Amino acid sequence: MLDAALRGSLLLAGLLVTGAATCALLLPHHSRARITTLAVVASVWSVVALPLRLFRQASAFVDVGEPVGPMLRVVLRETTWGLGWTVQLLAAFLALIGAAWWRRGGSGLPLTLAAAGLAAGSAMTGHATSGTWSPVIGVTVHAVHALAAGAWIGTLAVLVLAVLPRTRAASDLLAIVARFSPVALVSAGVLAAGGAAMIWVVIAGPPRLLDAAWGRLLMAKLVLVGAVVAGGAWNWKRATPAVRAGADHARLVRGARWELAIAMLVLLVTALLVDSAPPER
Repeated sequence: MLDAALRGSLLLAGLLVTGAATCALLLPHHSRARITTLAVVASVWSVVALPLRLFRQASAFVDVGEPVGPMLRVVLRETTWGLGWTVQLLAAFLALIGAAWWRRGGSGLPLTLAAAGLAAGSAMTGHATSGTWSPVIGVTVHAVHALAAGAWIGTLAVLVLAVLPRTRAASDLLAIVARFSPVALVSAGVLAAGGAAMIWVVIAGPPRLLDAAWGRLLMAKLVLVGAVVAGGAWNWKRATPAVRAGADHARLVRGARWELAIAMLVLLVTALLVDSAPPER
């Protein structure tokens, strides 16, 4: 359970950094201090949690009572997992620098590069190298999948936590939604395509879908993702036109909060999913 909690918290940190980087592009002059605070908190947590995750990973390969130090070196130097861990740590430090740089009026590019590094590193420490595809393709697909999740859910989280509380006018809220909606739609499409490809490669077809706990977790994730999509569609098709017609814009904010709450359940299930073994081929 500790491993799943670490994995989930690191996934959340990556989502927040990606969301902050997306906001830096979409809303370059809006709530910089609050957005960068979220990015800094996420980056600091990554720097703190990654050494513990490395220790847990190395400890899994040694017997009780044996020293972990030699295995730490093996994991870091000789495994794809260790390379991914190193990339994540470097990206977390870059995110700290990038957040400070953007807050002072600089470009959001360093923050964007950090988000890409966190996504790629996370992919290398998961199931990206399993299945029938090559490790390079696997890592690329998983990283793009993570970036799409960050651009959608991570940005939604940053908006709900940092931007919307300071947005009082309905016109300002509608302007933010107008910028975010295309990003969310494209990201949802990328997530669907990438997720379908990953499922097919890992389980080798639908007949294996419900094998053991992994398949049940996968089905739970798909149901929850469907709920998030439904919530986003409701906000887009019902709440936004209502606010545009003069309704209280708090309705749209509440909808975004519910959408984010369900997305956090998706994140929890994803952490459990990544930490469990896929069905044998």
